[in-house]
Amino acid sequence: MVVAAGLEDFELTWRAEVFDGAPQESSAASFGTLGVNFRAQKPG
Repeated sequence: MVVAAGLEDFELTWRAEVFDGAPQESSAASFGTLGVNFRAQKPG
């Protein structure tokens, strides 16, 4: 898969609701806020 930023092999490696249990949880949930980690490679 090639992403518009010029990266390839883009992969989401982790995702979570990082505001779960925080005072701002309802605001974050209203916007669908998630924390993510991703991995990608620059074309060689």
